[in-house]
Amino acid sequence: MTMDKLISSPINNWLTTCRDADDIVLGMVGRLVRNLSGYRFPGWSTREDRDAVSRILLPALRSLRGFRDAVCAEMSDLSFEQRRALLVRKQLTPCMAARQSGCHLLLPRKRNVVCMVNEEEHLVMHVSRNGNSVREVLTELRKFAAELEQKVSFARDSRNGFLTSMPGESGDGIQLYSMLHLPALSISNMMPQVLKAMEKLHLNISPYYSDGEDDTGNMFIVYTIPGPLGSTDELSEHFRRVLKDIVTREMQVRRKLADEPGLVLEDKVARAFATLGYARRLSLRECRNAISVLRLGRVLGMLQGDDGEDVRESLSRFRELDTALALCTALSPAEEEVAYPIARALMTRRFLADIRMNFF
Repeated sequence: MTMDKLISSPINNWLTTCRDADDIVLGMVGRLVRNLSGYRFPGWSTREDRDAVSRILLPALRSLRGFRDAVCAEMSDLSFEQRRALLVRKQLTPCMAARQSGCHLLLPRKRNVVCMVNEEEHLVMHVSRNGNSVREVLTELRKFAAELEQKVSFARDSRNGFLTSMPGESGDGIQLYSMLHLPALSISNMMPQVLKAMEKLHLNISPYYSDGEDDTGNMFIVYTIPGPLGSTDELSEHFRRVLKDIVTREMQVRRKLADEPGLVLEDKVARAFATLGYARRLSLRECRNAISVLRLGRVLGMLQGDDGEDVRESLSRFRELDTALALCTALSPAEEEVAYPIARALMTRRFLADIRMNFF
């Protein structure tokens, strides 16, 4: 399979399939980093260094189960549009998108795994799952790590653990990321409080989208700080507890908004429904925010389908639309940017007509 065919293939199901009926915890990503001894880190390496690292790591990755038919590409061979599309599909990091020769991307076709050679570290592997699946992601990451360590000798210190380009991040070399949809906290202007709380809990939070659209769509990523050797289990349990607290707070604020006098939330849902159903020009920012509000309205029962469609099915369709709009925008040539707001509005009108959803 070529890179163009992969980009035009169906979007990864962990991005579009709803596992959480409350539509809060959308998915998890585990990040594993490893480096080789005797080679400079990618940020300071030469082309010869990167080629030597690739010759060691690519065969080892290919030997993993499910990787034999993986799509492999050198970053210098990818176009600007292809990089943007891979960013939308979460099959590329912003750091890797800026890389060129000697840096390789490996994408197994039937697994939600991304392998990057010579990103910030010599090897970066991402394992993704939908819903709140901290333990599943961590188990699979460790399985891949154990298999690779039988084939490749990674730089490791008995005291500091696996070495990284950032000395303070040496240790287990594992980070956990969770994608969250927090419309109620955003609408209530409570995200600054969440940001402060995350700092005190030694976690980070940032906008979900990496295209300069800030916090559009009320989507965020919460992630751990790499810990010392042997600390991953403790960090993952702490991460799970914090996620549970965020979900509880989001649910509380949703109930409060729904009970407010004056139909404030219902008005927001109705306006979003009308915008997507009748607008003739839409920016990506406006689309994302309207889709986010409709998702909230669907969870709270303000929107229902004529055919009695399950809430999870409806939410999956909304997520498919959200990702498809972003993907089409990423792939559109620069000369079409003026006309694309019209096409985007047409897509959303057809979407609402197809799902036959009504506002109550």
